[in-house]
Amino acid sequence: MRDRKGEAGSHANLGRVYARMGQYDLAMKYFQESLRIKEELHFVAGIGSVLVDMGQVHLERGALQQSMDHFTRALTILEEKHDRLKLATALNGMGKVYLASKAYSEAVRAFDRALQQAGQICNLLEQKQACDGLFEVYRTQGRKDKALHFLERSRALDAELDAQETAMLLQRMEFENVQQVVCAQQSEEERKAQAAYLTAVQAKNRTKNIYLMAGIVAVLVALGLWSRLSYIRRSKRRLEREKDRSERLLLNILPAQIAQELKDRGEAEPRNYEDVSILFTDFKEFTQTSERMQ
Repeated sequence: MRDRKGEAGSHANLGRVYARMGQYDLAMKYFQESLRIKEELHFVAGIGSVLVDMGQVHLERGALQQSMDHFTRALTILEEKHDRLKLATALNGMGKVYLASKAYSEAVRAFDRALQQAGQICNLLEQKQACDGLFEVYRTQGRKDKALHFLERSRALDAELDAQETAMLLQRMEFENVQQVVCAQQSEEERKAQAAYLTAVQAKNRTKNIYLMAGIVAVLVALGLWSRLSYIRRSKRRLEREKDRSERLLLNILPAQIAQELKDRGEAEPRNYEDVSILFTDFKEFTQTSERMQ
């Protein structure tokens, strides 16, 4: 049975990749397939997530109404599921739609809610997105104090993100150094273990080869003996057939008593017969017929 939920997640991930590459048609194709599968599975949280992704693609393409429709649908689901991260993303998206539509009051409310949701889970990136949105709204309205306030907050969040990224980079470098040391130790141990294993395998193979050669020799000897025995048996049967044929031939041309004497002593004692009849005859096609006789 296929993992349908995993399949839907794969489609969504591919959609995000194409969206980052600016290939929005392909991105929407994979998002729509992911949404279809999630709706079949009634995977509500997943539906909300992919609706946010689709809303962002529409926003990038300038399809504001379609973008707002997807964000609005997602918002209802995400509020029920208390998914604060995706909720903040959806609210930031809605704020950008309102800003592009010059609905500034609605944009401020959306960005404020996004900032609140992201702050509760300490997500710096979504907080910065909300602050950037509020800065643009207030700058457009000419409210310099408010704009400056959120610009400073955005820059502070930028610094925190940089520091966070630097800390993660240092941790990764430290981890890689430790990993290299561990890998070097493991490599030496593995090398020794592999050498010991290869030695054992070679010894085992030598023993196996000896047994194999002995087995082959035994088979060849057995085959030779069997072939020789078969040859002897065939020769014996052939000699017996020739002997029987000779005996039948003698019985055809000589009386049985004379034939037996020839067989037993190699010669026959002469006998005197007072009355003898001699028959001379010629058989038609006798030579050709006798050639076909066994």
